[in-house]
Amino acid sequence: MTELFEDNQRDLERAVEDLSFILESDMAEQPIAKIRSEVTNKAAYVQKRHDILLDDTLKGYLERRWSFQVDI
Repeated sequence: MTELFEDNQRDLERAVEDLSFILESDMAEQPIAKIRSEVTNKAAYVQKRHDILLDDTLKGYLERRWSFQVDI
């Protein structure tokens, strides 16, 4: 279960980094329509990965697949 969570988390992190890279790139070199399309597509993907991570975490908690430990 930990590997599944970490894979989902890693994929979300990678997608966020890709989106950041697009937004930080030199936009003067590309047509605005292409940039808009790339940003829209990547943002939608990030949202989807975010939702999947949260849904799987909630389902795992409700099914008692996950146990949370808080170190104090």
